[in-house]
Amino acid sequence: MRKIIKVAVIGPECSGKTTLCKMLSDYFVDPWVPEYAREYLLNINRPYEEFDLLQIALEQIRRENIEIKNATNFIFCDTDVMNIQVWSEIKYQRCAIDLLKLVASTNYDLYILIEPTPAWEPDQFRETPNFEDRKKLYETYLEMVSDKGQCVYILNRERIDSVFEYLKGFLVNKD
Repeated sequence: MRKIIKVAVIGPECSGKTTLCKMLSDYFVDPWVPEYAREYLLNINRPYEEFDLLQIALEQIRRENIEIKNATNFIFCDTDVMNIQVWSEIKYQRCAIDLLKLVASTNYDLYILIEPTPAWEPDQFRETPNFEDRKKLYETYLEMVSDKGQCVYILNRERIDSVFEYLKGFLVNKD
């Protein structure tokens, strides 16, 4: 059985995570897992609370585990549970122990960390319109992934082709 390469695409709001996941999925003809938080928040009909974050994280992982069965080489995850940890620490100045345990137990073969751009599109769930705040989030993600595995840094959208070439290298060395 071939090993499926789990790729987490992370970064601040409006950095292009969803767009990149769709592009990678189309190019490699492998599944991607959308960020579940948006769907969850649309359906709760109330402001989210701290306890919601663990539910979001658990469902995100459940969906990844389902989609990995449909993968040939890669599964592309539009964010990961580490993102929910950061979200909790910023919004509530703490993170539930169960969420921290979940983050510690979740592994990806590769993190693609996208640097923020000044452009920001508001929507009902985005909370960081300030570019400097998004740059701080980027630095937080960078620090957190440093112990978790390899990371590709996309400095700007002009370098996006390099990610495709980098991932092709994983296929050559995969077996």
